[in-house]
Amino acid sequence: MGHSYFKKLRDALLSSRLRISIPFLAYEIDVSRLLDTQSIDERLQRLSLVKNDLQVAVQAIRELEKEAEERKEEAELLERAVRDLEQEKSAAEAILDLPREAVARLMQEAASKGRVRGLLEGFLTGVLSSLLVWLLTNWNQVMRWIS
Repeated sequence: MGHSYFKKLRDALLSSRLRISIPFLAYEIDVSRLLDTQSIDERLQRLSLVKNDLQVAVQAIRELEKEAEERKEEAELLERAVRDLEQEKSAAEAILDLPREAVARLMQEAASKGRVRGLLEGFLTGVLSSLLVWLLTNWNQVMRWIS
């Protein structure tokens, strides 16, 4: 029983595979190939290739992590902007919810009181500006009249 048991165990081990995996990359090696009588140089060369592949994969993962962090920051900025816009929207809606009658009454009072005052201010401003322009353009004549 001892000899056949070890033979079965040996056969089972030789038919199995050794798997090395990290996210986005998996590498499998037949156990029988590891136990094969290949030269040490060939094994070292294969291990070097595996090492290089793993380094490339790790670098790619780091770049993906960096890009994910940048996207996360951009998303947080956009979320803040949306919250700010929602607050501004609710403030604008609150202002627009003023009773229409009160706004109409306020506008009517301002129009009736301001209309007369506005006409007077406009007339006086026009007369004064016209006088100032006439003085500036006829300054020499004004000075002769005064002397």
